[in-house]
This record gives sequence, structure tokens and C-alpha cells, in this order.
Amino acid sequence: MPPFQPASQERVIFNVEWFDPESSLTRDMILYFYIDDGSVELFDRRTNRTFLKRTQVSTIGCKDLSLGSHITILGRHMRIVEYANERTRTFFEEDSQTTFALVKPAAVQHLGKILQIIESEGLKITRARMVQLERHEADRFFAEEQAHCQAAELLAYLTAGPCVALQLTGRDAVLRWRSLMGTTDCLTAGEECADTIQRQFGADRANNALHGSTGCEAAARDLRFFFPAAGAPRPLTSARLAADGSCCVILPHVLAERRLGDVVAAIQASGRLAVTALDLMTLTGPEAERLLEVYRGVLPECGKMVAQMSSGPLVALELSGVEEGQDTVEVLRELAGPRDPHLAALLRPESLRARFGKDLIANAVYCTDLHEDSLMDREYLFRILQPC
Repeated sequence: MPPFQPASQERVIFNVEWFDPESSLTRDMILYFYIDDGSVELFDRRTNRTFLKRTQVSTIGCKDLSLGSHITILGRHMRIVEYANERTRTFFEEDSQTTFALVKPAAVQHLGKILQIIESEGLKITRARMVQLERHEADRFFAEEQAHCQAAELLAYLTAGPCVALQLTGRDAVLRWRSLMGTTDCLTAGEECADTIQRQFGADRANNALHGSTGCEAAARDLRFFFPAAGAPRPLTSARLAADGSCCVILPHVLAERRLGDVVAAIQASGRLAVTALDLMTLTGPEAERLLEVYRGVLPECGKMVAQMSSGPLVALELSGVEEGQDTVEVLRELAGPRDPHLAALLRPESLRARFGKDLIANAVYCTDLHEDSLMDREYLFRILQPC
């Protein structure tokens, strides 16, 4: 194969963070992305030396570069922290504005349908986390809203069950999300608002479905509340970690295809499983290997499964049965279908892997096979890797 020949010097520049598992240190780097040929270059700010010479990488493109997003470069998982110059800011902010969205407790049962609407409208879900708000947290976050409704009723509603916090990215994200969301007083809105998400899934002004930031500054503030810097306090995960729950991981290729909403909607539409925890995260190779260690030496494709699971952002779910005494692990295995999507298409055409899988490795979802591993998997994903 001939050596790579750079085709252009047109580039955008970001400051990125990479957690180096060997040194257990977070390394600050400068990422150069060359627009025409999709090549990248990395410069280590601490050593003041080039870390990676200009190389073509097929795992990322311009659409993946937004503030707060996670990208994978030759197996290294990095988070984009900020634009490194004004030209890059100008280039991206037209198409990559970020905003904050919150799915409130009564609408969580419709989460999959809401995510479908978001993805179908061209907004990218770059962060997601299901949390259980404490009263003091809800009081602080919704201080302004309390002036417009009964504060006690609002706080009781917001803490009655889990909420889902989202970071959305795309052109004019703030205005587009508020348009999709619709007016807060969803029941008294006119027919022109009939297709808004509030109208479809909200109950009344106090018990509405969604919250959206009013502008870019408000979005930055809201995102810091739910997705703060490492080590800062944040709302607790909603994971129950009950013995009768199960674990499901929606693989990176599904998120890359923007079909997260389709998979979550299919799980909820089964009527047998409830989503009780959710976290969008990026696993390193060793972290994915730890999750899949029970398959090491058992499945010959285990190494490729680790590579797929660590190839980009994924979504971890905790699922609980909707009926008392239900075998949630078995229900999820049945819903997922055979591991090979081609076999699943023949035997279980309505299963998740038949509908959303591509091959034996990119097969849409990982789910716990054994009852004794279910709690261990969820503790690893929702407690050890996400300690808050």
C-alpha cells in the first residue's frame, strides 16, 4: 500500500482531553482535523511534541466534532473540550450549537419516541443521563419556573421519578429544540401546536413533559448542572441495582446511525421492560474487556466485540420488569434475539438484533446472559465507571 499523501492543509483545531490508562493521567492535546481528507494530527501540550503525525482515521468526520463529544482515534477515547481558535469556532457554531433538554418523570415512559423525534429532526444526542433529582436540586435548577406555577406541586412532580438529561447538538439547536418541544402549557395550546412533543406527552402546565434551555448561555449553565467537570458533584444516577433487573448496552454503531431512539422505543413498546437507568458513555478498550471478560476464551470473536464496544459512544441501560416476579434477564434475552442478526432475522424477525444489527459483531445490543452476572454488570457501568 502506498504511503498516505496529505491532500490539503484546510483544517480545524480543537483542545481535547485523553485519559491515559497507563499513567492514570488526563493529557491535554491539540487535535488538528483536516477537512478534505479526514486526516488527523495530535499535539501533546505537556511535552510540547507531536503525539500523532498526520494520519487518516475512518472513525470520525466533521459531523462528530462538537464540544463535549467523545471521539475515538486509533483506540484512544478523547473528549472535545473547546475550540482552539476563532476560525474553528466560526466554522462549527453555525452547524454545531449545543442545547440542553430534560425529559421529565411523566414522559420517561415515552423516552424512545422522544429520542426518535430528536434524531429524525437532525439533532444529535451527544450526552444523555437518567438521574433521580433530590428536592434541593430540583429547587435550585427550576428556581425561575417556580415563580410561574405552584412551587410545591412542581417540586413534588420533578422528584417523583427519574428524569433524563440530554445534550443536543446541531444547527440552531436551541431554537429547533424549543420549536419541537412546544409551549409549556401544552393542553391550552392551539391546533398549530398539535404536533409538538409537549402536546403529545404532557399532562398540564405543572406536569409537562419537557424542559429546554432558553438560549446558549442558559444551555451552558444547564449542562454544567447535569454534566459537570470530573470530580464535581452532580445529580445521582437513577439505577436501582435491584436483584431482578437486567443490563443492556446499545452499541456504538447504533448511535452512529442515529437509531438510539428506535432501539429504546422498541424496548419500551414490548410492554415488558421499563428503563430505570440510562447513561451515554465511552468505554476504553480495557473497560470494555472487563465488561466482556466472561466471554474471553469462550467466544473466538470476543476481541472484535471489545473493539466494537470501545469504538465510540454507547448507551448503558438498566431494565426492570413491569410485572412482579418477572424474569427480566430472560425477557431481555428473548427481546434481543440470537447473537447473529442474520440468524435472528430467520428465527426472531421482530427482535432487536434482527431489526438493528448488522453482523455478529455490530449486533445492536449486548445484554447479560446469566442471572448471576446481571447485578455485576450494572454495578460496573453505573457505580464503578460512573461513581456519582
